[in-house]
Amino acid sequence: VSVAEYLEQLAEDRDLRITVKSDATVEAETELIKRAVSNLLSNAIRYAQANTEITVHITREAERVWIKVSNEGPTIDPVKLNRLFEPFFRAEEGRSDTGSNHGLGLAIVAAIAKLHGGDVFASSENQVTVIGFSIQTERQSTPVGHP
Repeated sequence: VSVAEYLEQLAEDRDLRITVKSDATVEAETELIKRAVSNLLSNAIRYAQANTEITVHITREAERVWIKVSNEGPTIDPVKLNRLFEPFFRAEEGRSDTGSNHGLGLAIVAAIAKLHGGDVFASSENQVTVIGFSIQTERQSTPVGHP
């Protein structure tokens, strides 16, 4: 079972729809970017309210591509929101259905974004949470033999 099929099945099990809106292509370490998006989608599916839509937005601004995943569900407390990308941090410590969730997914997203010259961000208000990352698309490079 591929990651995409697994995520689709998780979404279907909760009557969630996944919509992708994109006006950009991503030219980067493809497997790492897929992993980051997969981690964002897994979280969005896990915490989304049933019978709602999860949206993936991919946009380009200058030399950056922004990948944002939004879902409808419980609003995350602002204090916890600032810690989401810390390794092992879980906004919902009391959840009993953690499965294999250890609080590393968003920390991995942050590491992948940093590796690609980008950053991470999160917002949550009025039961809509948006979590995402940016990557630099055009890197300055110096030809070999030049200072």
